[in-house]
Amino acid sequence: MIGYPMLVTTRSGAREPFDAEKVAQTVASLFAAQAVERYPLTMVVQRVYDLLLNVDDPTTDTVQDAIEYALLCYGEVEIVRSFMRQRLLLELRQAKEPLQFSSSRE
Repeated sequence: MIGYPMLVTTRSGAREPFDAEKVAQTVASLFAAQAVERYPLTMVVQRVYDLLLNVDDPTTDTVQDAIEYALLCYGEVEIVRSFMRQRLLLELRQAKEPLQFSSSRE
């Protein structure tokens, strides 16, 4: 049961309370995208929370990693692949500098 208050460091550096509802919404959207809902959201959110209890200073990325791990524990490989793809695309879009490709002829 979620009860111990936990602060998560956001990408901006702010410290916010762990938001179980936000995790549930993320997992629900992942299930919806794959047209599945095999596990109660509360089970997945609880597993994410339990994983984060072992982390000294959880960050937004750590929460996302815990979501991936929790879903893998339930065998949801395709959902995790989809989530990882989304995270990578977001990271590429938010890159401060465009990717630089060099010619192999240089």
